[in-house]
Amino acid sequence: MIRLGLIGKEISHSRSKEMYEKILNQKISYDLLDYPNVESIPPIKQLLTKLNGLSITSPYKKSFQNQIDQVIFNGNSYEKSFPINAVKNDSGRILATNTDYLAIQELFPQLRDQYKISEVILLGNGVMAEVFTNAIEELKFKKPIQYSRSTHKKFPDYENISRYCTKESVLIVNSCSRNFVFRPTEYINCIFWDFNYSFRPHEEHLPVLVNKYIDGLEMLLSQAKHAINFWEIN
Repeated sequence: MIRLGLIGKEISHSRSKEMYEKILNQKISYDLLDYPNVESIPPIKQLLTKLNGLSITSPYKKSFQNQIDQVIFNGNSYEKSFPINAVKNDSGRILATNTDYLAIQELFPQLRDQYKISEVILLGNGVMAEVFTNAIEELKFKKPIQYSRSTHKKFPDYENISRYCTKESVLIVNSCSRNFVFRPTEYINCIFWDFNYSFRPHEEHLPVLVNKYIDGLEMLLSQAKHAINFWEIN
């Protein structure tokens, strides 16, 4: 049986096992490796002795660069300082990639073309915000307008965001974790792309407060496909 695992913190909501079984059309073993801090996590090479592939989620996507031999995107080497979220043991060498990055590069052009996106407002400045910004810059799209707790005293500043959303071609991307809820008091004319999936506070109220609400399930599915390809599982 294929054995996969996920390193993270407070990850009981994960639906990754469901995604992998859907893609592979078979039952798999899937370990949720929930750790309270990075110090309690065993070495990556040790974890991989029992797994065909290992995923890494928040808040640990920048915690293992010193254990990685090479970061790869589509067969090409990349700088080791870039956040990673999928690793494998390749004949004793630990290789890594970032399937968030690959999924964004796959899905963003589809959203851009479908909704004629002219402007992006990015919520958050953590790892996912960094990955998203790098991905769309690589696609030659202009830098997003960014809002975060560390740069704006009034976050997310719905009034100011609304000023940008004068037409349906504005995309708001939520890269914040599940402890943040985007809750405008009035309708905002935008496309809202949530990197969180099955997040009830957004699912329940955002569809009527924005022009189009897109949750993170499609992105999760894309990430899973890229991870399977990276792990060379079939």
